[in-house]
Amino acid sequence: MTDNNFTSFRNLVKKAAAGIKGNMSDEDIKNADLHLASQALMQFKNWMPGFLKERFGGLSYDEQYDITNIGRYRSVISNFLPTEEDGKGLAFITQSLIPSLGKMMFDIGTFGLYKYKFNETRAKYQWRKHLQKHELSESQLPFDSYLEAKQGGTRAALGELRQMLALAGVILMLGQDWDDDGEENWKETMATRNLYRLLNRAESELTFAYNPNEFFRLVTTNPVPSTRLIKDLMLTLDNTIDEAGDAFSSDKDSADKTGPGYYSTQWIIGSRQLARFFELFEQHKMADR
Repeated sequence: MTDNNFTSFRNLVKKAAAGIKGNMSDEDIKNADLHLASQALMQFKNWMPGFLKERFGGLSYDEQYDITNIGRYRSVISNFLPTEEDGKGLAFITQSLIPSLGKMMFDIGTFGLYKYKFNETRAKYQWRKHLQKHELSESQLPFDSYLEAKQGGTRAALGELRQMLALAGVILMLGQDWDDDGEENWKETMATRNLYRLLNRAESELTFAYNPNEFFRLVTTNPVPSTRLIKDLMLTLDNTIDEAGDAFSSDKDSADKTGPGYYSTQWIIGSRQLARFFELFEQHKMADR
């Protein structure tokens, strides 16, 4: 393999990874670093821009892949946009909207055994409108490339939705009380508790792009990571003073219900994750993510 081939392959892998888990290019990182506020807010969240672009980005030509690309969710939405040939009002809903939605749901329900296909008449209408709006010739954006981009974006979105529904189904089952012992299934063993937390975090990262609650939770939870250090320091001091007072007093009533070492052990590198996995404290057993 030549150096050029290796570089091309490496760029393709990086591009694919950015679409799956999100990423920022070197240029985007440099631009963000120019502003102190963006440095603070985007620390540890550099995956968000690439993740969102892959789902909401407009039509573009990718030189690395040599293909036309469009955001997954935008591609799905374009399946339901009316054309001049569609009826108006109720006619559009019954003749175009509901059938297209039904076919999509059938694709999801059969786990891809039935493959939804983008309506070529609708795609051709949108393609012509795009050429006219951006003053492009048919040779610059062939219809086959445009249709392939729409099909690929729609299939990717449906596959992602299928994964989210599967995750939600497992989480729902773990949240039930099948043996009627008054305790949800996920709380019964360490394995099910860790599985439940893992699935919740995975669902959160998958759904934040369209779920406002998850989006704001991810963005507003420690928006400036450096403030986490200050918060942890204050909690550690408060817990240490409280536990020291309990050691010399018979009065155990306190607003701090955490045990000795809960916060202080978190200053050891890697201990926070290990403590949560092995549930060293009662609070870890009750955490759902």
